[in-house]
Amino acid sequence: MQMVTAVQSDQTIAGTVCQRWFVGRAVLDERSLELTLDGSVVHLDRKSLEVLRHLLHHAGEVVTKEELEQAVWPGRILSETVLTKCVSRIREILKDDAQALIKTVHGYGYRLVAPVRVETLPSKPPLALDLHAGETPPLRPNWVLERRLGTGGRGEAWLGRHLKTQEPRVFKFALDVQALTSLKREITLFRLLHETLGDSVAIVTLLDWNLEQAPYFIESEHIDGGNLAEWAEAQGGLSQVPLATRLELMAQVAEALAAAHSVGVLHKDMKPANVLIENVAANDGAAPRSRVKLCDFGSGGMLDQERLSALGITRLGFTQAIADRSTSGTPMYLAPEVLAGQPSTVRADIYALGVMLYQLVVGDFHKTLAPGWEQEVEDELLREDIALAAAGDTVRRLADAATFAQRLRNLESRRRQRLEERQAKEAAAQALREIERARQESERLRARRTGMRIAVAVLLAGLVVSSALFVDAQRERKHAETEAVHAKAVSDFLNSDVLSVVSSGDHPVKDLTVKQLLDAASQQVEKRFASQPDVAIDIDYSLGMSYYRLEHLREAEQLLDRALMVAERRKEFPNEKAMRLVGNLMWIKNDMGSLPQTIAHYEQILELGKQHLGTTNRSVLELTEQLAGGHIALGQWKQGAQEYRQVLRDREQLTPEAALDIGLLNLSYGAALTFLGEFASAEKELREAISRLTSAADHESPDVGRARVWLGEIYIETGRYTDGKAELSSAHHIFEKWVRDDSGYVVMVQYRRALAQLYQNEPEAAASFQKIINDLDSWTTGEKDQTAPMREGLALAYQQQGMLQQAAATMQTAIESSRRINGASFPQTRRMLVELADILRLSGDVAGARHVIDGDVPIDFADLPEHHPFRAELLRERGLLESAAGDVEAARKYLGDAMVIFDFDYGREHWKTKRGQAELAVLAKRHT
Repeated sequence: MQMVTAVQSDQTIAGTVCQRWFVGRAVLDERSLELTLDGSVVHLDRKSLEVLRHLLHHAGEVVTKEELEQAVWPGRILSETVLTKCVSRIREILKDDAQALIKTVHGYGYRLVAPVRVETLPSKPPLALDLHAGETPPLRPNWVLERRLGTGGRGEAWLGRHLKTQEPRVFKFALDVQALTSLKREITLFRLLHETLGDSVAIVTLLDWNLEQAPYFIESEHIDGGNLAEWAEAQGGLSQVPLATRLELMAQVAEALAAAHSVGVLHKDMKPANVLIENVAANDGAAPRSRVKLCDFGSGGMLDQERLSALGITRLGFTQAIADRSTSGTPMYLAPEVLAGQPSTVRADIYALGVMLYQLVVGDFHKTLAPGWEQEVEDELLREDIALAAAGDTVRRLADAATFAQRLRNLESRRRQRLEERQAKEAAAQALREIERARQESERLRARRTGMRIAVAVLLAGLVVSSALFVDAQRERKHAETEAVHAKAVSDFLNSDVLSVVSSGDHPVKDLTVKQLLDAASQQVEKRFASQPDVAIDIDYSLGMSYYRLEHLREAEQLLDRALMVAERRKEFPNEKAMRLVGNLMWIKNDMGSLPQTIAHYEQILELGKQHLGTTNRSVLELTEQLAGGHIALGQWKQGAQEYRQVLRDREQLTPEAALDIGLLNLSYGAALTFLGEFASAEKELREAISRLTSAADHESPDVGRARVWLGEIYIETGRYTDGKAELSSAHHIFEKWVRDDSGYVVMVQYRRALAQLYQNEPEAAASFQKIINDLDSWTTGEKDQTAPMREGLALAYQQQGMLQQAAATMQTAIESSRRINGASFPQTRRMLVELADILRLSGDVAGARHVIDGDVPIDFADLPEHHPFRAELLRERGLLESAAGDVEAARKYLGDAMVIFDFDYGREHWKTKRGQAELAVLAKRHT
């Protein structure tokens, strides 16, 4: 139900009211703070009116007691009964004894549940301050105004000075409703930034404010250097400032903005006027240095309201949705998507940084980023930085202000690296020519049949590509020459050992398979390369990955284990190739079910790699990414998601042009966020993954298919079944081009389609799950049992059909499988236990259900986010068990808490939310 029609944001300034609210039989006129009921004026005290007004502004939302207290009694410590009495008076006046208008949400606060309509009324003229230099500012008798710093339609800013201490301070006054909202936002965001980041955050400090008596204002510290444009003018003009100094200031701006972004704060009006320059004295007597501070967050926004609640900060100035579509700001610095009406994001702030960097580089703050701007920037790296930050396409734009700052600070090292890369490119080209020569030499021994030639080509391609991996990592000619020697050894090995199976005539070749070629090769490696361990590692790795691609996992595991064992004995371990070897071996171990026993060893190798190669080395980042996936696979979802997020930021910093690598990280991070129940953020990452992966390969690869499968799961989980099925169909179409019909990729699609059938109560769901289980049971390649999720789905399908005995038995089998493969603490294992308890309760075995939930080790999901759906399922089950036991209050609390999460995650129209509403209604009816 739509709760509010035409709601406006905070628009009340003592006597300047511009809204009239209609709820039930009552009308609240904010212009006069007059409340009427059935057309007659009724008396309600001022604080109760303000409580009602706040609830109206947040109609349909759960407003906590703390939020109401901070909004109506800011800074006051209240007894527990003050707010309760206000709400009681409101209900008494509005005749709301049945809580049809304002509902108490036990343990949280209150929710205005009735439909609300709002009208905007003509507002009174804005407040005229009529301030003059030499006067005392309102409500501050110990201060005197020196000069006006700025003025506009939204307010006035004045420099004031204390009469005794001579301390300077800036006073910013609100002239109208919009200006007051801006001041409130600035206060809220300052408190969030300061209480989260402390004194180190580079933003202007707010020292005091007045929001209780007109004229309203905030007081802040005075920064002596003025804003960036004023500071540059004082230096003789921006072009007279050394470029290195300009870039240092720009890096500081980006770092300050990155700090704000790190706690979910958007600036939304980045420009030189909102960057202040503070002159800081040096300890060694040197000239003062310049330090930036950001100011004017009055147009800012937040990405996560929950941070305010966690810190006990009132949402002043944020009565609308956080991601509003306001285009406030200076057009020159507004991102194209914001000008087009889309909401501001982190990347919109970074677009402004790109424009500012361009202006700083060319030495003119009046320059716009018009087509052809590249001709004015001589430095190719700075051109890249500006282009990445100010890209019109948000997908290609830098995603992190900290990355932007690091790129500026690392200009010199990047120049050296660019030179080394050009030199290494030529060395690598020479080495590749050697590899190609070796390949051509080996091809002279052609198989007698076309099928055999294809088999040899597959094997040869795997070996040659593996030998060429060094091109991405090695930058010195010496290393390239070493790899050319390795390539020659590989060529000799192919001719003498592998292809001899074909050419000797000792074996029939009619039905010779690629696996037989791999088997023949793998048996010769140890003996053939006993004195050349580096070559042995390369070939074992190549052969192992060839086995893996052919889905012969046991053989792949054995060869990669052997290669790692040889690598660990090498003096230079771990090098870059060894790190890649570990990453691929880890996933084979996961498929074989032995990752829990081996992941600690791989974590130790990663730490060694960081020490020897550095934390930003490409192969170190790759292994970090692989381990993040390992942690996800082991149920350590928060840790894995955090690791993916960090690697994604690092990759965007180091290789922002690598669309394929970053797209794969978007995919992995999006999947991790899906596990955490962060569906909106996950959808965004997966959309970016699809865009980047498609542009990088110019076609839809299996990785694009995987991203579409995860998108399909999100849509199905959140009740958007048509969209979900469309994504799954697209994924299946992609997989048909690349993999066999019995591939794990296809199983991914089948499983999610069965989930859609289950959630829509389609009778075919049970048969769909059973077919997948049968197909998986027929696999003989030796990997771990992967049927637990399918058995879980089958059990839930049986439950829907009322086949509770079969449902319980099948769920128990799923739990045993998940425990055996994933462990008892795996989140989905715990979820299955909650579902088993639900089945037992429905079967009448309430004691058995309670034992499952609260047995020797009570179930909890403390390791997951507070709004995670698994938490809601557990709360719901506890509530239903308490209801069965006759404890109405406990049941109502558990079910109410579950409903809050379901509503937050899925919305009111989702079947889980409606199910919860029905269960609460039954509870109320049963116990009235």
